[in-house]
Amino acid sequence: MSSVGAARGRDYKSREDYIYASSRIRVAEKCLLTPQQLQQLFAATDYEEALRLFRETPYGVNLSRAPEELSYEEVLHEESARLSRELAEAAPGSPLLELFTLEDEFHNLKILLKQQVLGKDFSQLLMEVPGQNLLYLRKLAEQPERNPRESLQEKALSEALEELTNTADLQRGEFVLDRALYAAELELARQLESPLIENWVRTRVDLQNLGTALRLRVSGGSAERFALAFIPGGELAKATLSRLVSELRDEELGGESFTRKLPFREPLLSAVVSALAGRDPAKLEKARDEATLRAAREALKVTYGPEVLFGYALCRQMEILNLRILLVSLQSGGKAEVRENRLRVAGR
Repeated sequence: MSSVGAARGRDYKSREDYIYASSRIRVAEKCLLTPQQLQQLFAATDYEEALRLFRETPYGVNLSRAPEELSYEEVLHEESARLSRELAEAAPGSPLLELFTLEDEFHNLKILLKQQVLGKDFSQLLMEVPGQNLLYLRKLAEQPERNPRESLQEKALSEALEELTNTADLQRGEFVLDRALYAAELELARQLESPLIENWVRTRVDLQNLGTALRLRVSGGSAERFALAFIPGGELAKATLSRLVSELRDEELGGESFTRKLPFREPLLSAVVSALAGRDPAKLEKARDEATLRAAREALKVTYGPEVLFGYALCRQMEILNLRILLVSLQSGGKAEVRENRLRVAGR
C-alpha cells in the first residue's frame, strides 16, 4: 500500500547511496532504442515489416518470440512490468520506485471509483501494480465506512467518494484523485532532493492544468469548472489559466500577451503555443511526452544519483508508448506519415 516514501528495503539518504544502482542502470541503458531505430520502425509499411525490424532491436527476444495466443499489447504490458522489476532490483527502498508507480495506482483508484458510481465492471482496465491490494481497495470503495484513512490511497479514495456523495459528479471525484496524485509526486520528488526531478513534476502539473483548460475551452466548459479541476504545485497561476477557458479570443491563444506568462522553455514553449493556437489538446499531450524525454536525456548525463534511474525509466516508458502507437496504427491501417507525426522523440 502506497505511503509516499515509506522505506521498502534499504534507505537512500544521499546521492552516494545510488552509486551501485547507477552503475547497474548504465548497463541497461545500452539496450535503449536509438532515434534512428524508432524512425525505421515508424516507417514500416506493414505489420510484417515492423516485426522484422523488432527482431533487430533489444526488444526482439520478447516481442518476436511471443506465444501466438499473446497480443503485442500483452507483451508491452510485460515490458512495463519488467521495468518495475529492474528499478526495484537496482534500488530497493528508493522513493523513486513509488514515483514511477503512483500514476498507475491512481489510475486504478479512478477505475474503482467509476465502477462504484456506474455499477459496471471495468476490471479489464485495471493495471497490476506491485504492492497495491486491489481487492482490499475494491472493498473500501464498496464499504467506505470501513476505510481507516491511514495510507495515501485510503485517504484519497475516501475523499473522492465523499465528493461523490456530496455532488453526484464522477468527474469531481476524479479531480480529487488527480490533486492527491500530484501532491504525492511532488512530495516524493522533494524527498529525492533532485531539482531536475522536482522540476519535471512541476512541469507535469503545469501541462496537466493547461491541458484541462484547453479541453474545457474546446468543449465549451466554464472557468468555474476549471477552478474545480485545478491542481496546485506548478508555476502557472489558476487565474492565468482560467482566462484561457472563457476570456481569451481565439486569435489571442497563441499570442505573446498570453504565452509570455508561460514558464516553459524552448522547444516546449513553441509546441505549447502551437497547441494553443490550433486548439489541439493532442499536440499538448505530445509536447508533454517529448518534454519528458528531454528531461530523461538530461538526467542520463548525471554521473550517479537518483537522476540516472529516473532518466532510464522515463526513456523506457516512452519507448513502450512509441511501440504501442506503432502497433495500434499498423493494426488500424494508418499511414506511415501519420505514425511519424505521432512519434515521441527528443535528441539523444
